[in-house]
Order: sequence, then structure tokens, then C-alpha cells
Amino acid sequence: MSDESNTLDLTEVPDNVEQQEETEVVEEVVDDEESEEEQVEEEEQAEQPEEEEQVEEQEEQSEEEQEEEEESEAEQPEEEEEESEEEEQAEQPEEEEEEQAEQPEEAEEEEEEQVEEEQSEEQADQPEQSSVTPFVTDNLCSLKTLVDVLGKWSGGEIRRRNVEELLKEGSEVDENLDDLEKVVEVLQLWIGEGGSTFREHNHFKNLDEYTLVGESRNLSEEKKIKVLKTLTELVVNVSQRKVTDGEIQNVMNNLY
Repeated sequence: MSDESNTLDLTEVPDNVEQQEETEVVEEVVDDEESEEEQVEEEEQAEQPEEEEQVEEQEEQSEEEQEEEEESEAEQPEEEEEESEEEEQAEQPEEEEEEQAEQPEEAEEEEEEQVEEEQSEEQADQPEQSSVTPFVTDNLCSLKTLVDVLGKWSGGEIRRRNVEELLKEGSEVDENLDDLEKVVEVLQLWIGEGGSTFREHNHFKNLDEYTLVGESRNLSEEKKIKVLKTLTELVVNVSQRKVTDGEIQNVMNNLY
């Protein structure tokens, strides 16, 4: 054999070798593509749970918000009811206070009306007294008061030192001075008879039943006032022992 036939041509590659290499390249490319697709799928699958979790979280949040809204809506009526109850309770004491405040006023008004009715009834029961015009003088006291004090003094009910004070304190009012001459005549009897004898009949106590012995002098009103004043001054002076028996008799004799 020659050297040329024995030497291999290394530059020549068999066809089957080239096909194998191409096949391997194609397979590698396919494998790469498949691996990329798998990665994409894995990434998508990995993202899907996250998205699902986000969706679930959003749904849970929305549910919680709805529950909170429902709870708040449910609480609002309760709060409103509590507020209304508190307002009603707060208004009740005010109404009670107003009613209690009105009650005393009504009671006072009723009492005032009752007093007015009683006063009007009393006035209706005493027509004569309300129509009487008091007989007013500048004397120390009225003739009625003088008669009352003289009756107590002559009857031993009071002491002489109390006479002037009682005359000043007297509140009786004279309708007239028609009994003045009776008083003068009865005082003369007391002076003439003395205390023990005069006490047996004491006409000062029942002057209305006493009958005038002497003839009436028909004194004018001015003269009656003057006589009453003189008689009152005499009684005061006698109670204070400022006059003698003679002076007493002199005044009595010159009254008219």
C-alpha cells in the first residue's frame, strides 16, 4: 500500500457525524426553550398564589369593612336610643322641678284667694261696723276706752298707776258721744258713794242699762268734746294723786 492510501484525511468529516452534531444542537435549543417555558410557568405559578392571596386579602378587607359598617350601623341606633333616654331622663327632673315650683305658687294663690274670700265674708257679715264713721278727737282716748278703764279701776281690777297707760293703749273708737252725760253722772256716784258701795252695782260695767237721773243738757258736739277732754285729764290727775278732793269736786261742778 502506498502512504497516501494509508493516511487518513482528517479534514473530511463523515456525514453521520455532522447530522449527529446538528441533532445535538437542535436538542440543546429545544431543551433551552423548554427550560425557559418551565421557568416562565414556574414564575407564573409562583405569581398566581401571590395574586390569589392579594385577592383573598382584599376580599377579607372588604368583608371586614362591611362587618365594621354593619356594626357601626347597629351601634348608632343603640347610641341614639341611649342619648334619647338620657335626654328624657334629664328632662324629667326639670319637668318635676317645674311642677314642684308651680305647686307652691298654686298653693299660695289658693291661700290668698281663701284669705280674700274670708275677708269679703267678714266684711259682708259686718255691714254696720264698716258703715260707721269713727268720732275722732284730739283727746287722750275715746269715751269707750275711758268707760272701760274706769270700770276696771272702780272694780279693783287694776291699780291707779296703770290708768294713764291703759287710756293711751286703748284702741276702741267712738261712734258718737251720746253717753257722755251718763259717764259724768256715774263718776259722781263713785265719788259720793265710795269704792265698796259703788262696786255693788258698778254702772261703768253696764252703762247701756243705766238711766240718766238728771235732765239731759243737749250738749253740742263741740261742748261734748271739751267735756270729754276735761274729764279725761281729771281721771289721770286723780290716779296720780295730783289733785285734792276739793279740786276734784270743783272740776266736776264746772264741767258744763
